[in-house]
Amino acid sequence: MSTPYKEIEKCLLNLIETQDFIVIPNFGALVMQHEPAEFSVTQNTIFPPRKKVLFNPLLKHNDGLLISELQKELGIEYILAETFLNQFVNGLNVLLDTKRRADIEGIGFFYKDTHGNVFFESTLNPFYLSESFGLFPVSATVYEKEDNLSFRANERKKAIIHFEPKNWYKAAVVLLIVSLFFVYWWISPFDLKNSLADMIGTRHRHSIKISHASYPFFHIKYDVLHNRKKNNVAILNNNTQKNTNNTSVDIQVFADKETSVIYSIIVGCFKIEGNANKLMADLKKKGLDASIKWNAEKQMYVVSIGRFKTKNQSVEYLENLKKNGIVKDAWIKEDK
Repeated sequence: MSTPYKEIEKCLLNLIETQDFIVIPNFGALVMQHEPAEFSVTQNTIFPPRKKVLFNPLLKHNDGLLISELQKELGIEYILAETFLNQFVNGLNVLLDTKRRADIEGIGFFYKDTHGNVFFESTLNPFYLSESFGLFPVSATVYEKEDNLSFRANERKKAIIHFEPKNWYKAAVVLLIVSLFFVYWWISPFDLKNSLADMIGTRHRHSIKISHASYPFFHIKYDVLHNRKKNNVAILNNNTQKNTNNTSVDIQVFADKETSVIYSIIVGCFKIEGNANKLMADLKKKGLDASIKWNAEKQMYVVSIGRFKTKNQSVEYLENLKKNGIVKDAWIKEDK
């Protein structure tokens, strides 16, 4: 009767599912090594728990497990099953001596190195575990961990000035001079105040400049108010009537330039620039106009999409992004 190689290989495959090791008498043992789930940094992939099949040539003692499984598979006696198993081992040794390789279908193959040592290479699915059935490797993007930082306003150190006795006299003289100058400036005519205001730039843009110190009666008559704009500045024309003392008043009113408002969609804020660059790269791969802007007040890198002239345009665009599943959490920011 020929050796039932297919049946023996089937018995080995069945035992691998339930046993931690299988002894092949007078040859070695297949040992199942359980490995936990792990994350591969090079592949950016999370692998589920798996079973790795190893070979130990030192475990050769017959424990009867493989023979009993072969008995059940073929329905034969123990002695005949043992004979078939010995023939199977002899066939493996012949293949290793002649071809230096012996294959076990569906499980793997044995091979010899240049020093005559026997090794085993498994061809089984590494996720050959009932606990991890249905689980597959999952790709994941690595982001650097951001520390929880407490931001506090930078407190400026107050300089402590130590005055020596001789410096007190100098400080008193300087303080007296400044006080006298302030009193003189306060009680002096308005020409001095206006000229100083012009020099230090404290005059308000709607202020009135009086050319003389006398204060006769005067009135202003507005003839024409032009509501036209030139270079974004509204010009108010006026005619000033002079009184008998030829005292005139010049009034100039300027309107602030119009400010344009831009709306953008904020999709993420990061403390680390590398994380912001990764998100921007992912968005650009999807064909989105993404950009990064540094927010000095919040000390964060802000990733935004698009620039819209109206708020309605930005709202409609954000709704389309959410419907397509491109972004989940985002909000609209108004930039002036």
